[in-house]
Amino acid sequence: RFLSAGESCIASCEDDKDDRDKLLTAQFSKLIAFPHLTADEQFDAIATTRCDNILLELLYCVRKAAPEKVEQVLERVLRGGDEHVQTAVIAAIHFSESLLTPRAAAIAKGFVRSPFKSLRHQTLALAASNGDKLLLQEVVDSGWCAEKPANRDSSFEDWYGSAAVLEALQAGLIEMEPALDRMSLCHYGFAAETLP
Repeated sequence: RFLSAGESCIASCEDDKDDRDKLLTAQFSKLIAFPHLTADEQFDAIATTRCDNILLELLYCVRKAAPEKVEQVLERVLRGGDEHVQTAVIAAIHFSESLLTPRAAAIAKGFVRSPFKSLRHQTLALAASNGDKLLLQEVVDSGWCAEKPANRDSSFEDWYGSAAVLEALQAGLIEMEPALDRMSLCHYGFAAETLP
């Protein structure tokens, strides 16, 4: 019942106060339901999200799903084309620390260069935490850099993008000097701690 209430809402945080209230009610309804769902059911529920934001508390409840389920859900949201749902699913994979099949990694790889900043941020976070070489190579190949273009203002992107570049460096996918040039200055300490 709580899951149904959460899935039936279409709302945006950007709309009026009533829509924000509906969004929060829907998200907290899902939060109540999530501990009672299997990992597969949780991923299916995330894939039916019909709003532009998802509660962080909800993501902390997501359980690790089987790589095949992750691939199935990613295929579905890729076909659906809704960037908000794609972002929610990528975030769920990141927070649950679910593993990726080669096909799932290839799908996620396509989001590294997304013009939709929330999707790009979550994909960089996934690349940094998951360590999948296909994802990390895409971060390197994309030319991602913490240097801010005029239209980007995101410490989240700088943090996870820098972390992904550091992971790519550790995996031998990029040389030291270009990696350091791409990282945010505040990430240099982490680089110094982890590199030989």
